[in-house]
Order: sequence, then C-alpha cells, then structure tokens
Amino acid sequence: MMINEAILYGFVSMIGFGVGTVLLKYISHNYPVFWTAAIRTGITSSLLLLLAHFTSGIIWPQPTTLLILVFIGLFGGAAYYAFTKALNLGEAAIVSPLSSSYVLLTVLLSVLFFEETPSTLQYVAIILIVAGIIILAFDFRYKNKSEKHSSVGSNTSTSNSKFRKALPFILITATFWGLFYFLLKFISLDVGPVSAAAFIETSVFLFFIPLMLKNKFVRPDFKQISLIALLGITIAGATLSINYAIFKGFVSISIPIQSSASVISLIGGVLFFKERLNLVKSVSLISVIIGLVLITF
Repeated sequence: MMINEAILYGFVSMIGFGVGTVLLKYISHNYPVFWTAAIRTGITSSLLLLLAHFTSGIIWPQPTTLLILVFIGLFGGAAYYAFTKALNLGEAAIVSPLSSSYVLLTVLLSVLFFEETPSTLQYVAIILIVAGIIILAFDFRYKNKSEKHSSVGSNTSTSNSKFRKALPFILITATFWGLFYFLLKFISLDVGPVSAAAFIETSVFLFFIPLMLKNKFVRPDFKQISLIALLGITIAGATLSINYAIFKGFVSISIPIQSSASVISLIGGVLFFKERLNLVKSVSLISVIIGLVLITF
C-alpha cells in the first residue's frame, strides 16, 4: 500500500511539474527565464513555509540534516542556474530532455545507499522512461533532415554549435539535480514532507539571492507576474507531492515518474503551441507512457 501511495504522489508531481514547464515556456517568450525562476522560487518557498506553519507547524531538522539541507540548496540552485544558462546557449528541445538524465544518477544512488529494491519490471519501466525522455533530444536532428536544400547544412551546423556550448551546463545540471533529488529523502524522513518541501525551496531561493543582486531586475507587467504566481503555486503543489512520494516509497521509482513531466509539456506543446507530434516525439511519448504503466506493477 505504501508504494502504491508513493506512485500516486509521483504522478501528481509529474503533472504539476509538466504544467509548470508549459507555463515557463509561455512566460519565457517575453520575460527573462532567470527572473522567472528567481521570483517563482520565492513565491513557492513562501507558500510552503506558510502551509507548514499552519498545518503541522514548522519542524526544524537535526544538525546533520541541516548540513544536508545546505547541500540541497547549493545543488538545487546551481542546477537551476546551469539549466537557465544551457537554455540561453542551446535549444530547449535538446537541453531539457538531456538535463533530465539526472534520473539515472538519482536511481543509482538510491539503490546503493537506501538499498531500494525495485522489481525487474520496474527497472525495465525506468529504462523506458529515461530512454523516452532522452529521445526527445534528437528531435532537432529529425527537424534538420526535414529542411530543404542548403538550409539543412546551415541549420545542422548552428544546432551542433549551440549544443557544444550548452553541453557543459547540461552535464552540471544533470549531475546536481541527480544529487539534489537523492538527498531529498534525508530531509523528508527527518522533518516530514511538508516542512521538507518548505525548507528545500527556501534553501534554493537563498542560493538565488546573491545571483539576483548581480543581475539587472526586469520589472514584470501584471500578466507576467500573474503567470509567475500561478507557476509558483503549481510548483509548490508538485514539490509537496514529490516529497510525499519519496517519504512514503522508493526514490528510485518516484523520481523517474516525476521526470516524465516532459510528457505533459510535450502534450502541452501540441495543444497550446501548435507543435507537431512527429516521429521522434511519438516514439518518445510511447516509450514514456509504456514505462509509466509498467512502473505501477
């Protein structure tokens, strides 16, 4: 029963982060990604701190867990910053799925240190989910091949150049996110999922503060701040859900489910941004969906 409940929370988190990605993509059309992330994190952490205060009360972590929380903030903030740099240097269609390879590191660490034992079928499911997400990164090659005549070589060269520039930041993102999600279990077990979610988002926001002081502030208009607030609420729910998931079950199962948020963002792209569901995206979608079905067994 516990693992089934954890899977359910994992799916809620997946939907929340997927919707959040769609919102971020929409907002980033006319507002800087960095400031969206910084303001969003501030809103999310504030909401979760208030929720913790008015429900179970804020539970303070043990000294050892507090040290882990410092690393969670550093890893989470650094990963988010590296991710925004990768998005600025490369193409989102490549950066986002390759960054999601953090799942592999999280699963490996969770199996080794928490001695988690997913079933053989669930391991197959994890492989299908990760493979499906990474397949999306090759969508740009499919697009380039579909271009006509001389534009093909030019587009391919440009894409490869952007990829080389973004690759170091993609690797940093994947590594730090892998460590970030692995460490969540420690704080959730110590203070419970609600306080854990509040502390985690707050620690990431604290990392953003010195970066915000170095970047020129761009004032959002009413529509932009409204959408960022909605994004903050959505991510608060998703963060709370993933902390419940790893509190009640395996990290090695909950995190792959959560990482499948790319499926939601893919569907959102088709519905709201008129993106075409080509062969590569279809294969990716099918692989992830099959994995999500199998992981529930």
